[in-house]
Amino acid sequence: MKTIKVIDFDSILNLIMESMMSQPNLVHVIKSVFAAAIGVQSQKNREIDFENGSLPSYLIVGFIFTIMFIFALIFIVSIVTS
Repeated sequence: MKTIKVIDFDSILNLIMESMMSQPNLVHVIKSVFAAAIGVQSQKNREIDFENGSLPSYLIVGFIFTIMFIFALIFIVSIVTS
């Protein structure tokens, strides 16, 4: 006699969601770095970042954001003082 396997869609959906949450994509990293830089990041997002994110991706995006911020300040100051 053959047994019939029942597909549990909830467990499949949970596996898909866990795999999607295991590695944050670039957009999530950029949003997270921007939110942290201006001080509005939620505790939930910070926990997700520390549990699932990779340190090099946050460091690289943070470094790029910092350089862009410095150049934006220099640009604004040069416009105001000229």
